[in-house]
Amino acid sequence: MEQPPATFLGTNPKLTAFLAVPRKEKESAKKFCTRLAHKFGKNIFAEAIHFLSHIQLPADEAREHWIAIVNHRESMRILAERDIGLLATMIDYFTSVCPHLVAPVTLEADTLAQCQRLMMIDDLTGLFNRRYFTAELQKEIERSRRLKRPMALLMADIDHFKDFNDTFGHAGGDKALASVGSIMRKSARLMDQAIRYGGEEFAFILPHTSKEDAIVVAERLRVAMESHTPLDSVGDPLRPVTLSIGLSACPDDGEDPIALIEAADRALYRAKGQGRNQVCTQSDDYRRSKRYPAKASTQCQIRKKGATPVMARMLDLSTWGVRCEVPVVMEPGKDLSLMLQDKQKELTLSVTKARTVWAESANGGIWRTGITFSNLSTPQREGLHALLGVSPPSSD
Repeated sequence: MEQPPATFLGTNPKLTAFLAVPRKEKESAKKFCTRLAHKFGKNIFAEAIHFLSHIQLPADEAREHWIAIVNHRESMRILAERDIGLLATMIDYFTSVCPHLVAPVTLEADTLAQCQRLMMIDDLTGLFNRRYFTAELQKEIERSRRLKRPMALLMADIDHFKDFNDTFGHAGGDKALASVGSIMRKSARLMDQAIRYGGEEFAFILPHTSKEDAIVVAERLRVAMESHTPLDSVGDPLRPVTLSIGLSACPDDGEDPIALIEAADRALYRAKGQGRNQVCTQSDDYRRSKRYPAKASTQCQIRKKGATPVMARMLDLSTWGVRCEVPVVMEPGKDLSLMLQDKQKELTLSVTKARTVWAESANGGIWRTGITFSNLSTPQREGLHALLGVSPPSSD
C-alpha cells in the first residue's frame, strides 16, 4: 500500500497537531482537555469547533463543550461497539445533546478525514504507526480467514541501535530511523503496509502472501538496508545499519494478532541470537519445506574456519538448507560455508553463511547432518533455485 505523506496541503497545521494527540488510557475527558489546553493554549477548543462546524463560542464555553464531546464520543463508541469519528460525534452533539446546529455544515469532512489519517502516521519515518497497525492487522487476519488466502507479518529491529545512538547522538539515531522508513517504503509492494511499531522496531503486514514469498520480501528489505548508509544533517555518511527480521504467517503460525506477533517476535529473537542481519521464521521451517532428493551429479563441500574442507554426500536439498552425510563430527550451532555443485548442469553455488542445526551418528563412523542457510543474497537464492530446478517465488 502506498504510504501517505507526512503533511497534507490545505490542512490547518495547528489543528492537525491538536487532533493527533491521543487520549491516555483511563484519562478523564477533563484531564485530557487540560493537557491539550496547556500544550496548544486555551483558545484551541474554540478554534477547533469553529474550524470543524463553523460554530463560534467563547474560549471557556468551547472548552466545556469539548469535554462533553469527548465523553459523548466514548458513549457513542460503547453503544455502537465501534469507534465513532469526531465529526459525526460533533454533529450529533450539537444537533441532539446541545443544539447549536439546525443544518449541520460538513464542508470540512475531507479535511477532518485527512487529519484523522495523519493521526495514523509516524512523523519521523512517514510510516504508519502502532495505532494503525493494531487495527489493520486484525482486518488482514480476518480477510485471510474469509478468503482462505495466506498473509504474513514481519517484525524488524535495527541491530546495535543503542550503540549507533551513543556514537552519533539522537540526531544521528533519528536519521537512521528515517532511513529505515524510506527503505521500507521503497521495498513495499503496492499491497504491503509498512509500520513503525515503536522505538527501533518496525513491522510489515503482507496481505495475500505465503511464508516463502514473505521470505523473499524480507530478504529484499534486509539487503536493501545493509546496502544503504544514512546521512547526517549536512549530508555526510554515518555508517550502515542492518536489520534483524522475524517472520510469521497466517494460518501456519496463528490466526489472531497476538499469536502472529508473538511468533514473529520469537523469530526476531532467533535472528538476533544467531548473529543479527538475517531473516528467521518462528520455527525450524526448513524441516517442513519441500525437499528435493540429491542427484548423483550434485556435490557438497563443507568448509569450517581453520579446518580442512570436507566432502559430504548430499541426501536432499531445500530452499532452507541441505541434509548430508559426512565422515567427521559436525557440532550443532557451528558456522560453516558450503560449495554446492551440479556437474551435469555445470552449476556452482557458494554459500558463505550456513550453520549446523542438528547431527546424529550413522553407521560406519558417518554422521548425518542438517545444515541451514543464512542470509542468502538474491543471486545466491536464484542460484539455489537453478540448482533445485524450480522456479523462484514471485516478488511482485
